[in-house]
Formats: sequence, C-alpha cells, structure tokens
Amino acid sequence: MKIVKVQEDNELYKRYSYQSSPQSVYISLDLPSEILQFEINYETSGTPIDVYNRMRIWFGPVPAFRADQANSILEAFAPIARNILENLEDCDRDSPSWIDEEIAFSFEEKAHDFVEKISFNPDPDDIWSPWDFSTYFNNVDLDGIGENGLTTKSTPEEITEAAEHEMCVAEYPLDGDVDDLVQWITDWVEQTRNEEDDDE
Repeated sequence: MKIVKVQEDNELYKRYSYQSSPQSVYISLDLPSEILQFEINYETSGTPIDVYNRMRIWFGPVPAFRADQANSILEAFAPIARNILENLEDCDRDSPSWIDEEIAFSFEEKAHDFVEKISFNPDPDDIWSPWDFSTYFNNVDLDGIGENGLTTKSTPEEITEAAEHEMCVAEYPLDGDVDDLVQWITDWVEQTRNEEDDDE
C-alpha cells in the first residue's frame, strides 16, 4: 500500500469563489491501486463515479488538516486500510461492485469510529482555517491597505500591487488568492468612492 503525503498546509482547503463553504475533505483509499491519501471532493453536487461504485472509498468528511497533522492521521489510519486490502485480496477486482457487504460493514465501522475521533473538537492549530477578507480587514481604512496605502483614486495597477503586498505580509492565512483579493479591494474602493460622493 502506498501513502501519498500532504505537502502544503493549505492543500486540503478548497472554496470556490461562488460558494460560502469549502469543499468536503475525505480520507481516501483507492482499492485497485492501493493508494491511501486525503482527497477533496471537487464536485459541487454528487459523488465521483468510482467512489459511487466503491472502487475508491471515502471516509469522512473530515476537517482540512494542515500537512503535519494530516500525515500523522494517514499513518494512524494505515492499519485499518491494510486490513481492508488484506480482506479483499480474493475478491474480483474487475467488477466495480466487488466489495463483500459483510466485510465492508466490519471495516467501515472501524473507519467511522476513527473519523469521528479525529473530527471531534480538533486542535484549531491543526486546521487550515483562512480568514475571509471582510473579517481580516474589518478595522482597516483604505490608507491602511498596501505598502503605501490606497485611496478612492487608486489605479488598477496600484490595487494589484497592494493586493500582492497584503498576501505576502498577512498575519493569518486569507481565503482566496491575489486575483480574489484584487476584486475584493476593487469593490471596496468603488463602494468607498460612492459613499464619499453621496456625502458631498
């Protein structure tokens, strides 16, 4: 069995810009290839066909753990995964529904208990939990964003430079990339400009 380790602290976190919540994360065991890893469900509805057909088993969902904790969890889960594979050696792996239901119940019960344990009240330091822009910049004025600050007359180039700067110096991880922050700041500058016009 091969364990694929998590490399980056934010690797298990994915939130589409049009959604308020991140995608679900699972411990994944691919049965034909015998690969154990964490996986994100990138689909916004439904389940991938090989998971539905039980060629790949997902256990969870679980929190978006940072790399060190995620890899420790994979090592701890490995005996359960090996037990699954050992008990299925004689099954017909050419069929997409080759898991014996009795065997499935026995190992999935152990896996469920494991997932429940790691998901209950985890240490916040072990979870990748980025700040949304509104919360992070809640008490900051325009002149406090970017190395030299921004104004309602700032150009798109200046906004992009400010966004790149903030992504580098942010004290906490931010929920989005530079392009997302550019759009957020642009909207904020526009809103501030309109409010100033209304006051005149």
